[in-house]
Amino acid sequence: SHGEPDFSKPHFFEFMASELDDFFDAFPHVDGLFAWNCECSIFTPSRLKHQTVSKAEIARRAMKTVYDVCQRRGKLMMHDIHTAGADKELSKGIIDAAAELPELILGADATYSDWHMLLPTTPWLAEMKKKNRIYMGFDASGEFFGQGRTIGGWPRWIMKHFRAGKEQGLDAVSIRSS
Repeated sequence: SHGEPDFSKPHFFEFMASELDDFFDAFPHVDGLFAWNCECSIFTPSRLKHQTVSKAEIARRAMKTVYDVCQRRGKLMMHDIHTAGADKELSKGIIDAAAELPELILGADATYSDWHMLLPTTPWLAEMKKKNRIYMGFDASGEFFGQGRTIGGWPRWIMKHFRAGKEQGLDAVSIRSS
């Protein structure tokens, strides 16, 4: 309806599970999956406008679908809040959903909601670590809100947020370069 999948029905989630099973059948040596809620996806729940279930519920169902397949297959699952479409409601929903999935490793970008020289370290880490192992992601190229711009001085930025994240008991750090 309105060009959006209807996330209140099980069809999309059944399709996701089937696709994951096909993937693991084709690549049985893979240890697990890394998923994130990207601001650029056309179907990120933060962009959907015509749903009968909340963004948080959509995230919960999708995460549980992937998690259940991974658990059944003996695979790890990591989920990165990433920017969650720069949506605080969705970010909170992802954290709540992850709390129901004890083996899930939950991560977030170093700053909310994406690389930014002036924002403080992501505020979600303390809540995230209550129920899940956590990691923090760094966009080492400084992809400033998807604009492909970089600003000099990022090593200091990484160290500032790495120290703040370390205080929260990070289990890992991821660094991506565009």
